[in-house]
Amino acid sequence: MSLLLSLLPYKWWGVGAIVASLLLALGVQTLRLGSARVDLASSITARAQERAAAEAAARTASEEARIEEQRRASAIGRVVNAAIKSAEAVVSDNAAVRAAHDRLLGRYRAAFRGAAPGNPSAADSGPPASAAESLSTDLLARLGEAARQLAAVADERGIAGNACVKSYESLTK
Repeated sequence: MSLLLSLLPYKWWGVGAIVASLLLALGVQTLRLGSARVDLASSITARAQERAAAEAAARTASEEARIEEQRRASAIGRVVNAAIKSAEAVVSDNAAVRAAHDRLLGRYRAAFRGAAPGNPSAADSGPPASAAESLSTDLLARLGEAARQLAAVADERGIAGNACVKSYESLTK
């Protein structure tokens, strides 16, 4: 080897050193570039995994929200149906109360006229009503109507309040 070196002129030693240093620098840069590519590939893979996990979480959250919304809608539907049934029961009860009030008013009028309570035709054929009978039956009729109106308002508010409480409870689990 020393013979080979002695045959080369002195100026080629510098060129060889420059070429060797360039090759060394090229090798170092190639290693750095390879390392950067590996880092980039791993970060791209990690980002893709994060994105996939976020999309899966979003799908899960969306499905859970849809299920909860369906549960709430179903609960509200049950509350509305219960309120409708309560309102129908109140209407039926109010009709029964109105009929009972009308029967009571008829008996009251019959008692003033001296007719038998079970015979409404006798009450119709009696003498003209006196002022006391007219006043008291009118008062009883007005009181009955006012009581029906107050009961209707109370029933309506009671049904609405119960529906509100039930719907709140169904929405808050």
